[in-house]
Amino acid sequence: MLFEQRTYTLKPGALETFWQAQHDRGFELMRPILERMFGYFSTVSGADQQVVHVYRYNNYEDWTTRLHGLAKVPQLGDYFKKVRPMLLMQETKFLALSPVKGLNPVWGDNKDWLPANGAYPGLPKLTENILVEETTIRLNPGTLPAYWEAWEKTGLAAGDDALSGLIACFNTLVGRQHEVVMYRYFTDFDARQKQRAALARNPQWASFVDSISASVQAWDSKLLMPAQIPVLSPLFTGAPIKD
Repeated sequence: MLFEQRTYTLKPGALETFWQAQHDRGFELMRPILERMFGYFSTVSGADQQVVHVYRYNNYEDWTTRLHGLAKVPQLGDYFKKVRPMLLMQETKFLALSPVKGLNPVWGDNKDWLPANGAYPGLPKLTENILVEETTIRLNPGTLPAYWEAWEKTGLAAGDDALSGLIACFNTLVGRQHEVVMYRYFTDFDARQKQRAALARNPQWASFVDSISASVQAWDSKLLMPAQIPVLSPLFTGAPIKD
């Protein structure tokens, strides 16, 4: 599996126009990549006017065929002309699943969710209160294997305090190396604060943090809101791709 994280930074005030452009275009023409997407999100904290979307592809060839193939669809020409002037920046990362089985409840270890499977079991229905936290941990060169080992020894032992709401954990494949990216959901902001407070009281989590602290260069997080367009939030809705 190959995962792609795409981040679009929009011009100030362009976010609502961006979402409207998705409606105006429709979704059937974008089926090749929407079949591999687990969600579109907009930032609630951190950089403003950002849209993050994440995809699961079979491999690099699958990514190339599906994404680059969209440029050959004539009916998408007007959409691209409308959206590109809204963007200040486009960034992408290729990601691989963490080798720690307990950190990947949705993919890996004979699990492979795709939008065609419907909403992922156990997740709440899409609401405006749901938040997804994107955590990025940058490690010193050469310390990624020790980071995963720390999860095996003490991180997983923190139990639900560390694992509840977890969607996936990745490490980067290209660009900046020794970088970990995690996604987890919360039913609302209060649930996120309660989870953080529980972690602060958990001795196993304290041991985990202590064991990796010397290797961590930066530990950042930003809160995201799932797109309030059902087909763009299939993890929570299972909505079919249709115009």
